Amino acid sequence: MDMTKTKETQKVFLILLFNFIFLLKPEAQPVINLNDNTGTMFELGFEYGLYLPQQDLDAYYGRYGGTGGHMQILTKNNLYYGGQLQFIFGSQVSVDVSKVWKDPIDNVYGLNYTFADILTKQRGLSGQFYVGKLFPIKSSRARMGIKATIGVGFLQHKLHIQEDPESFMPQLQDDYKALLDHKTNGISIQQFIGFHYLGNDRMANWYVGFDFIEAFTKNRRSFNYNLDIPTDQDRLDIATGFKIGWILPFYINESSENVWF
Repeated sequence: MDMTKTKETQKVFLILLFNFIFLLKPEAQPVINLNDNTGTMFELGFEYGLYLPQQDLDAYYGRYGGTGGHMQILTKNNLYYGGQLQFIFGSQVSVDVSKVWKDPIDNVYGLNYTFADILTKQRGLSGQFYVGKLFPIKSSRARMGIKATIGVGFLQHKLHIQEDPESFMPQLQDDYKALLDHKTNGISIQQFIGFHYLGNDRMANWYVGFDFIEAFTKNRRSFNYNLDIPTDQDRLDIATGFKIGWILPFYINESSENVWF
């Protein structure tokens, strides 16, 4: 008798448990085709690019990378309006900042005549506001196609001097680094052309293409150590690169009451 009651109690418990789990199950989102051109999309993008410097920028640096992201609106007419920000970095530096302290056999000394190893890297920032157009490849996949944008913004770069932790150099403390970093910035123009894709699985959303930056810059330091590079003239810094990114889309329907991502 006790066994029968126990089995009945377990049966009731399992029924209640399954009903509870069923109530907790989230309502399924409506199935939509993200490639149908039926509404406006807000887009977050995360990207990485690899760039080759040209013109005056080539006098300072070699190949460098950039990572960052963008926020943009893609209208139902496939027009882009957005902004992007990218942190740039590199280890191929064409100038030697330690030359001002080298002895005749190219040694650099720290405090108490200990040998010092100074590393110089590239650091910078690039940001633009842009407009553009998506040219669909097929009408049935209106959000898959060629992406072309043009923007205007800001480019800054400088020499990042990394000290030797085992050899203290007083001449690299406080504001003295500013005499060597050749901080340079100015207005930039940017163009991008590539391929834009949104997958209906909501995960395979990406873009890839070529990035071009032309910046009209100038050295912003009032005094610089001589690194055999003119510092008092206007510069044209150009970079060409290849960029790839992942997209997080927020798809807004016509009533603006529902958002899918």
